[in-house]
Amino acid sequence: MKLKLLLLSFSVLGFFLHVQAQDSTTDADTDTDEIPNVVIDTSMGSIIIELYPDKAPLNVAHFLKQVDNDHYDGIVFHRVMTGFVIQAGSFDENYKEHTINETVDNEARRSVSNKKGTIAMAQKPGDQNSASSDFFINLVDNNHLDYRSAGSMQGRADGYTVFGKVIEGMDVVEKIAAVPVETKKFDDLSYKLENCPVDNIVINEVRRVDDENSIE
Repeated sequence: MKLKLLLLSFSVLGFFLHVQAQDSTTDADTDTDEIPNVVIDTSMGSIIIELYPDKAPLNVAHFLKQVDNDHYDGIVFHRVMTGFVIQAGSFDENYKEHTINETVDNEARRSVSNKKGTIAMAQKPGDQNSASSDFFINLVDNNHLDYRSAGSMQGRADGYTVFGKVIEGMDVVEKIAAVPVETKKFDDLSYKLENCPVDNIVINEVRRVDDENSIE
């Protein structure tokens, strides 16, 4: 009996050491102490985002990787829904798709709520680990997009991961949200795009900023 208890103790200890090692790797990979804010420079003005590496380390690291790879430069906001979200991440000015193969795991369980001004990763319905390059900024409190915890009637099983919030330029977000939209169809796409701005709203550049109070 003592031998079994001893073996069980070592087994449990090994499990916690393994988890601790994984956590350490995650912390090292994201380097949360040096995570900067980012500025989204658009044709309608600049938006500064404060990132949440403590709440969504994988998604922050994934987003910054795309920023550093210049993925978002020249991309347009292709979805604008007043009273809901503005979305960008996968189409250029000619609505040519710019997709990436890499996806990131959903962290909605540990993330914060989809409140007004927060930024979250978009994902395919029913596939919570399909987030790739598309992100959206919440125009209102979209609590129905949150992860639904056990016993709760609010949220959804495949909640959307919030990884930051707008700290400057919410007026720019509101201006984008107010533009006229239409349904567009392109020869290269097998589907129609609804709620597209009539005139392109271009992301000129997304870059890291060291000073959260400066966009220069």
